[in-house]
Amino acid sequence: ASTLALRRELAADWTRWLLAERGLSTAGARVAVTASQLTGEVVRTVTELALRHRYVLLDLPYGGEELCRQLRREYGVSLLLGPSKDQLEGAEALVLFDQRSDLSCRNPAVLPLYDESAPLPALALPPALEEKLPEGTSRPQLLAVLRESGAVRPGQISLGGAARPAAPGLTF
Repeated sequence: ASTLALRRELAADWTRWLLAERGLSTAGARVAVTASQLTGEVVRTVTELALRHRYVLLDLPYGGEELCRQLRREYGVSLLLGPSKDQLEGAEALVLFDQRSDLSCRNPAVLPLYDESAPLPALALPPALEEKLPEGTSRPQLLAVLRESGAVRPGQISLGGAARPAAPGLTF
């Protein structure tokens, strides 16, 4: 099962968690987001990041102007659209929806959301759901399937929590 949708859904929380793990200020951090196109996942992630971080840089080959206007109008936040390569590489966090061979990716926090082989942080569910998870499965894949099927709602998966041993059987 693909974990791509789960990775992208958790991107804003994952960014904040990763910055905190690196000992960096989360609110004042510069967060850069790159994507090959403006999708619903990118809009959701950029919106969440803009509400949590003072500086958000958005790099898209086209589009994005309307999103910038909407975020300024609705929330009073502004994005830097079309940052330079130096600005992207100088950000404390770099969120990549697609691979970028032109960037060094030496930022303190890098999230390659396109790469399913990149390790995810520990993922936890509320205790009542956690105890129902079966053992012997790939935890990220299981959570991705549960999330996509609607058995786990948005916001029920938390990052950085210690996963409890799971009991056999899965009944939701």
